[in-house]
This record gives sequence, structure tokens and C-alpha cells, in this order.
Amino acid sequence: MTIVPTGELSFIPFETLINPVTKRYLIEDFEIGYAPSASVLVSLRQKQKTSYKKNVLAFGDAKYSLRNNTHSKIASIADIKRLQLEVNEAIESGKDLDFAYGAFQTDEPMKYLIGTKNEVEAIKQIVPLTDVRLDKQMTENEIKSMSDAGLLKDYKVIHLASHASVNPYIFEMSAIAMSVLPSPVNGEDGMLTVNEIKALKMNPDLVMLSACQTGLGRITTGDAVQWLNNSLFQAGANASLTSLWSVNDYTTSIFLQEFYKKVFQSNIPYVTAATEIKRAFIAGAYGDEFKHPTYWAPFIYYGK
Repeated sequence: MTIVPTGELSFIPFETLINPVTKRYLIEDFEIGYAPSASVLVSLRQKQKTSYKKNVLAFGDAKYSLRNNTHSKIASIADIKRLQLEVNEAIESGKDLDFAYGAFQTDEPMKYLIGTKNEVEAIKQIVPLTDVRLDKQMTENEIKSMSDAGLLKDYKVIHLASHASVNPYIFEMSAIAMSVLPSPVNGEDGMLTVNEIKALKMNPDLVMLSACQTGLGRITTGDAVQWLNNSLFQAGANASLTSLWSVNDYTTSIFLQEFYKKVFQSNIPYVTAATEIKRAFIAGAYGDEFKHPTYWAPFIYYGK
């Protein structure tokens, strides 16, 4: 079953709804995937299959610093409108958005996510032909240089484990956090924005965004939704696996490791693998305390 949700329905995991006939979660009776639109779904299904040299490219273990930029903080709607104009000008001229992220910055840097290092290292153990980028290699510069060299097209799956955010005021600032340093390095501010994602030269079968709330977006006029992961499809991805809300490290680790085992060791399709794992959570296979949808429902598969 493929669902094309609109408006507020885009933020609901349909697999958690109860089937009135069987009194079970829908995911127990159906495999459920999602698509941005019917036209996108048709286009994805008509794409020719690609042969890949390698299986997974996994980024994680980013480090996050406070920014030195002293741009005035956002205090009003007028400030947001002014900043929107400045952001638009910076994007048009190819400049970084360090000043804009500085305007929204709190007194603490983003929290270091030890779980991202662990999950990336686990993937390398599970999946052969996997390359990882950790710590100082988990940067905008690294992924963009690989893109420019045509290397991203070598990988069947691209896995990005970090913080991510959808800016409800200035959507162009919505991004996946790579390593963030006090000042930009070689013109990079540490945030891989939606526009920068679109520009990546890649063609993965799947992009895994292992970060909090990567499946969220902003509703615009006419109930259309601007998604963070829409940029992935525009860049050439066939599918994405994202999350609607934060999940603890333990259950995320279970989900991801089981997913990669099923896909690469048992050759199971992505949506089937995700479905089987969710059903296992419901059955208590990973502990009765994790049977609640809180732990398995946020992982959402979009694609062909």
C-alpha cells in the first residue's frame, strides 16, 4: 500500500491506525510506504535500474561548536522577514548562511550524538563494500567534494546520521547538520541545506536520514508540504527512510541494524524490511517495553 498524504495528514504515520475489522494496527495487515505525489511515484518506478560499485556510504560522528558569528538574534516577525531577504541574497551569490544560523543560535551548541558513531560503525560490520566518514571527515566539504568527483554515484545507499531541522520560518535554512565549526571552512557553514542537497550529483537507491524529525516539513498554500527529503528525490534518490519524531538511541540502533541485515544479507525490499521490523516490535521481539508505536512508528519509507 502506497499513501500520498496531503496537508496535516503528511505528519501522521498511517501504520499506527487501527484496522476496524481486525482490530490490529494497519502495519500488521499491510505493507505501507509513502510517496510525495502520484506523478513522482510513477517516475520513480519507471527509472532504469542502476548497478552500483559499492553498497553504503555512511556519515556520522559530527562535532558541533557554537558559531562565532555575532549576527543579531531573531526577536520579531520583522527580523525574520529581513533575515529571509538576506538569506535569499546569500544563496543567489553562493555565500554561506553562517550569519543566518547564528541568528537562531542558542547559548549551547547542538548535542553530540555518540549513537551516530556507533550506528555507522555497526553498518560497516554488517554490510560489505561500505565506506564511512566519521569525525573530521563528516563535513560539508567532504560530501560536496565526493559529489563533484562523481563518487556519490558509486553507492546504493547513502546514510546520514546527525541532527537535522526544518526551519518553519525560512525553509531554505532547513538542513542536515554536518560538523559545525566556530567559523565557516572553505565557505561551508556546516549545514547541508535543502538547496545544497538538491545540487548533489548522486543517484542512490535509498537515502537513510538517521536524525530527529527528518520526515517533517512545512505546509504551504494549497496544503502542499515542503519536505526536507523532497530535496533528496530532486537530487536523484529513488527512496528515503526518515523519522517523524525523536527516538532513543537503543531502538534506533535495533531498527537500523535489522534493516541493513534484511536488505543486504537477506535481499529483502526496503518497505518489506521496514514492515517486518515494525511487526517484530509490536510482537515484543525486542522487549515488551518497546511495543508502543512511539518506538517503531516514526520511521517512514518514501519512494518507489
